[in-house]
Order: sequence, then C-alpha cells, then structure tokens
Amino acid sequence: MNIRPNDLVLEVGSGHNPHMRSDVLLDLFEEDTPDQHRGGTNLTVDRPFVKADICGMPFKDKAFDYVLAIYILEHIPDVEKALKEITRVGKRGIIKLPTEFNEYLHPCNEHRWLCNMYGDTVVFKRKPRDWKPYFDNIFHWLWNNDREWFWFYQHHMPLFVFSHEWEGKIKYRVEDYSPPDFSKLKIADFTRRSSRGWKEFVPHGMQVAVGKSNLYPKIKGVFGKVSRRKKVNLEELLK
Repeated sequence: MNIRPNDLVLEVGSGHNPHMRSDVLLDLFEEDTPDQHRGGTNLTVDRPFVKADICGMPFKDKAFDYVLAIYILEHIPDVEKALKEITRVGKRGIIKLPTEFNEYLHPCNEHRWLCNMYGDTVVFKRKPRDWKPYFDNIFHWLWNNDREWFWFYQHHMPLFVFSHEWEGKIKYRVEDYSPPDFSKLKIADFTRRSSRGWKEFVPHGMQVAVGKSNLYPKIKGVFGKVSRRKKVNLEELLK
C-alpha cells in the first residue's frame, strides 16, 4: 500500500479488525450480523469513528488522502454507488477483494458479487440468489485443520484475493452472472509464491491461536498508535 507518512487515511467497513494505519473508521453495523461474518465479534472503535453507509458517506469531497476498502465491496448490493462514494471522498486508495475462484472454493453466503481483476479493470459479476457452492465447506475445513492447504493458500495468494490500488478513479464494470471462465487465470498466478511476512516463520497452529486470542489486537493497537496521524478533527471532515 502506498500510504505516505502524513496521509489522512479512512477505512470503510472497518469491522472488528481495522487496519493499524487507518486514522478514521466507518461502518454501518455496530454488532455482528449475518451479513458481516465477523465471527461473533463486535465492532472495534479505538479511534475516530463514524457510523454511516458506504453508499452515502457524510464526508466532504476529497477529505482523505487514502481510502482502505478491504473485503467490503463484495458485500454491498449497490457496488457502483459505493465505488463512486469512495472516489468522491478519497484522493487515492486500495480495494481488496476475494477472487471468483476463491468464492467457489471458500464460499460465503454473505457475498453479493463474484469478483475478478482483468488488466486494469475490476469486474463485479452478480452472484445468483440460488447460487450454491461446488464443494460445500470442505475448503473451510482444510483452512482450519490442514497445514499443507493453509500454506498453499498463503503462498499462492493471487489465486484467492486481489488488490487494486487506485488514484483519482477506479476502473470497473458490473456484469450479470455467467459461468466461470478460469482459462483467464494466468499460469503465473498458480506458480508465483507470495511472501507473508512474519507468517512465513510462525507455525499454522500458533497463528490460529493468536488470531483467536486477545493478544493480536493489542499488538496491532500499539503499532497502530505509533503509525497513525496524531490528531484528527472529524468536524472538519464532515459535510
């Protein structure tokens, strides 16, 4: 992420696990709901927070230098309106989404869209209401119980998630559902190994344990306070 030291950063759909660099958080739901799949945990509010809909944010135009939208747009029914709002309130930013390939392996009923990145264009394909996963929940089970599958996922992350960093505007298109065409996946996506930082050296079981404990958010909180902007005046950012 190309976040500069003095950037004012907004995170939309911040949920229970906001990014440590986010200066301002925005979310519509204070408690876990079936559409949020937060794992039963409630909203984290440890810095300036605004309760609002991503499709109608109360901020001034270009109020933020950088906007984070991490695993949120796949949940939004009116994704075009959400994208327009993101680019209205922010100058630059990043969106992160699960791939269509990932949705077939790790299905989430809460997701409204099947997402792909083709060239410089983010493609949102409408997910049918009667859509059913091919493999049930077998890969969810493997994620939690099989170390080999966990490491395959970690090392070949581009198959399962993608990020798009933007400036000024986001190039996208919305499509009706069509059967998947995985022939567009590049061989490089299967063979490229993704570095996962500290996760390279920490055993899977320990990562799961840390993720479920209260230790991880505390560690993030300490580093986040150091990296974030020291003062934020919300009144100056609102319309």
